[in-house]
Amino acid sequence: MAESGYDYLVAFNLHTCGAVADELGSDESDIILIAWAIVDAKQNTTLAVDEIYVKPSTQMNFDGPLLCGVTTDLIRNAVSLSTALEKFNTVLSAKVPVGSKYCLVTDGALPLRQCLFPEAINRKEIALHDHFYQYFDIIKEYHSSFHPDQELESLTDILYHLKITLDNDQPYGINVVKVMAQVIDQILYNGHSFTEPQTIQREVKLNLPVNADLVQEDCVVRLRGLPFSSGAEEVATFLAGLDLIDGGLVVCLSAHGRRNGEALACFMDKQLTKLAITRHKHHIGKRYIEVYNELTDEFLEHAGASSNVSTVPQGIVRMQGLPFRASEDDIVEWFEGTAKVSSGANGVLISRYVDGRATGDAFVLFDTEEEATKALKKDRESMGNRYIVLFLCPFVELQKVLDSANSRMDTDAFQETLYGEKPVLFVSALDCVKLTGLPYSATADDVVNFFSDLADDIKTSGIHMVLNTQVGSVMKCMYCTACLLQGFMCIGLSYRGDYLHGIIFCGCHYVTILFTAHQDYLYY
Repeated sequence: MAESGYDYLVAFNLHTCGAVADELGSDESDIILIAWAIVDAKQNTTLAVDEIYVKPSTQMNFDGPLLCGVTTDLIRNAVSLSTALEKFNTVLSAKVPVGSKYCLVTDGALPLRQCLFPEAINRKEIALHDHFYQYFDIIKEYHSSFHPDQELESLTDILYHLKITLDNDQPYGINVVKVMAQVIDQILYNGHSFTEPQTIQREVKLNLPVNADLVQEDCVVRLRGLPFSSGAEEVATFLAGLDLIDGGLVVCLSAHGRRNGEALACFMDKQLTKLAITRHKHHIGKRYIEVYNELTDEFLEHAGASSNVSTVPQGIVRMQGLPFRASEDDIVEWFEGTAKVSSGANGVLISRYVDGRATGDAFVLFDTEEEATKALKKDRESMGNRYIVLFLCPFVELQKVLDSANSRMDTDAFQETLYGEKPVLFVSALDCVKLTGLPYSATADDVVNFFSDLADDIKTSGIHMVLNTQVGSVMKCMYCTACLLQGFMCIGLSYRGDYLHGIIFCGCHYVTILFTAHQDYLYY
């Protein structure tokens, strides 16, 4: 008989008031039964077997016992999930000597990853003990020990191979963990060692650049229907129990830089991705969340903005609900006494629409994440007659806003505070121009002729003529060019503020050319 790397192995199983077997946890049903058996791996003996009934949050309506033998009478006298877990932790502390190594053994990944973690962390905000963050899958361990060339799909298959039968005279929960303990004994007796448990991610690393080499095919999902106030932390909590790659969670933004209720998540492997898909229409608060498979390229496109996140040590806070006339100085003054804003007004970026109106959002930089956390103490406090919502903002979210910044958002001083250096005058995001004051009869060919030698720099189908619906005529157009700065300098246009002036179109129209972002081009 081989010795395990652990002194004790704990057969751990649970049941919900809903789906069972391969669909366990898929319907978001509450846990109603927890059972365990503690096995001395050195002596190959079972020390303790017990079960405890758990009262679900919602009223149960059923006639007769469920598959796991739980009846209404048993549930009526049951305890809360937190109490049940505390009792389990107490039993382990009493039965397992101090300093001994022990690990849970479960019937697959579902009991912990798909039932306990979502209910405890996402729905009930219960902090879980360290021993829940690693486990052995009894099916995989048995497969490695007895049948490496044969696919076993369930505990029932194992019991069939070992000719072990359930004792129907015992309570269902105790019955299951007892046979699991017998299987553990057989695995140990067969010379197999329990040495490499599976681990569950304890902390999601959100604010990190994404390594494209870690992004596997069929490991990305899109979440839709998120509350607009939900940031990456709330989405990570919804996905509790499922391991994400570093930086593998991106909250999607609209063309105006506001959260649009969607997010993209990239998991460690395909099995975890399948589990995520089964959380389709699970809830964050009262909102149900749709979960779909998504293309890898879609995730990389959204996450790509985090390429230089490691160079930005500041804490970032996003504000929502600002008075539309609030200035950068007003925001700095509002935080005084609670947290110090980096570089004063230069550490504040107010988001604006393309027409210059404030969106009600702002990003505020602090020297450290600790200082940013202090700033959150003012969450829901008022500025004027409006209450302000605050939350920590991942750098990738801020970067996407900077990338899509339109000409009405002066980001130079803010980016200098953010990166520690002055940004280039025209960044890659400003790859479009907008022409206003065109003759009503102007066509796309007229615009091409207007730019003369620069026409070759216009992208294919890159001219978008915008019609005024009231008079049915062209009022302004935009085009996208790959050589914007070089091209305009070549024809000697003078730069004055945001505008380039001095071109006469068709002999009688004064045309204004405004640098703008590619997202503005798409907006029109």
